Amino acid sequence: MFRRPVITIALSALVLSACAGPLGVTPGDAVVPPELAAPTIEIVTLAADDLAAVSSTVFADGVALPQAGVPRPIIVWEGLPIALEIEADGFRPAEFTVERYPDGGRIEFRLEPVVLTGRVTTDAGRPLPGALVQLGRAKDTTDNEGRYSLDRVVPGTIELSRPAWVSSELAWSGDVDQFDMSMSPRIINALRVAPDALLDVDRWNAILALTDDSGINALAIDIKTEDGTVVYPSAVPTANAIGAVSAYFDAKDIVAQGHDRGLYMIARIGVFQDSFYAEAEPDRAVTNVDDGGLWRSRNGYAWLDPSDPASFEYSIALAEEA
Repeated sequence: MFRRPVITIALSALVLSACAGPLGVTPGDAVVPPELAAPTIEIVTLAADDLAAVSSTVFADGVALPQAGVPRPIIVWEGLPIALEIEADGFRPAEFTVERYPDGGRIEFRLEPVVLTGRVTTDAGRPLPGALVQLGRAKDTTDNEGRYSLDRVVPGTIELSRPAWVSSELAWSGDVDQFDMSMSPRIINALRVAPDALLDVDRWNAILALTDDSGINALAIDIKTEDGTVVYPSAVPTANAIGAVSAYFDAKDIVAQGHDRGLYMIARIGVFQDSFYAEAEPDRAVTNVDDGGLWRSRNGYAWLDPSDPASFEYSIALAEEA
């Protein structure tokens, strides 16, 4: 729906002052007043929502005014009405006819931004939160009701993405202000890849080749093993402080190889079974009631206390890094 722009114009009589200084005439000569230049009008374009300056194209009687090196377009006032049209990417166009010279020689346009809203749902019509909606430089993440809002957008391709869901691209022509979309869950057929498989180049290449024609479309890579070893060069301070880092592989390289084949890459992180953290911070570990020592499962690994927030904040830090 077109909304009329806000245009601030103050009208008054044009006041012209004479030039100061001697006229440079001799006695007997007629005094000829200096020729005055035609007055000009400055065009200022602002955003209606935050009053920030907006880069716009100004048309005067259908002709675009020069823009190169001109922060605010200037038009010459010759006493005749001028039809102005203002256009700016991401804003509603505005138009106005100047019939009298404005006070101060200035006209201010306040353009309304183009706002695109809508909802993202599942195939079944349920709201889908956490979906990233991006159009050009504008982006938003859907809320719990699946709603999004994009400001100052121009027609183009909407990119829709969410982890574990099929990404899509949809064209938006700019004809509507509300655009609803739906997403389909990604069907994952994954292989779990243990760290030792990544150390063997031939074995790793064989796993990659297996994904070509087997229906396997994802790989789950262990990045923190059952004993708490972090098997890539992590920069998480806790991992390095407790001596858990043993870099088996370059995680970025492994992910890149998977993405080159169109695979969905999953990082598998062991959480509470962690001998490194438990031995470094026994107060945060599961302990024996009788002697207060670390409790260990039959494989000899110690466990973190899952009721202690610090025990899962560490794994969350690794997940964010991954």
